[in-house]
Amino acid sequence: MKINKSLKSRKIKFALDFSISASFVFLFLAWFLEKELMYFFSVIFLLLYIFLFLKDYNYFFYSDDKNKIILRFFRIRSFFDNNMILRFLRLKNFFKSKKKSYEIHKDKLFKYKIKKNFFSKEIIFFQKTENGIFEYPAVNLSILSKEEINKIERSINQIIRNNKK
Repeated sequence: MKINKSLKSRKIKFALDFSISASFVFLFLAWFLEKELMYFFSVIFLLLYIFLFLKDYNYFFYSDDKNKIILRFFRIRSFFDNNMILRFLRLKNFFKSKKKSYEIHKDKLFKYKIKKNFFSKEIIFFQKTENGIFEYPAVNLSILSKEEINKIERSINQIIRNNKK
């Protein structure tokens, strides 16, 4: 089974860029047009940006084909990716999201846990190693629908059941 959320992540990236840009445009227009209305629209778009930012969306790819579970993900933070001011201040890497990938051999998967946060859900994998149990850092599942999360859970539960045999 494969789940690839590249199209939805591009749409969210666009929404982030559009909302912050529109907010600045309406603030600028407030100097020339009716101030209250422009401030209202600016605040609306700024709130949209803050909501999307707090949801902490990730690009997400999941595959359980062959003998490995493959997870690829990175945070969607497009407005800051190429910002000249942040480069000048040497803060670019603070906002830049690194692309990450987990490859977990199916026979070493021990368990998983889905943790609910205020705005999102996260999945944590546990893998058997020679030194004990290794806990992977949490991966945000905000971009996935409930149905897709259920598919992933069924897939992982099947793998864990097969490991216990």
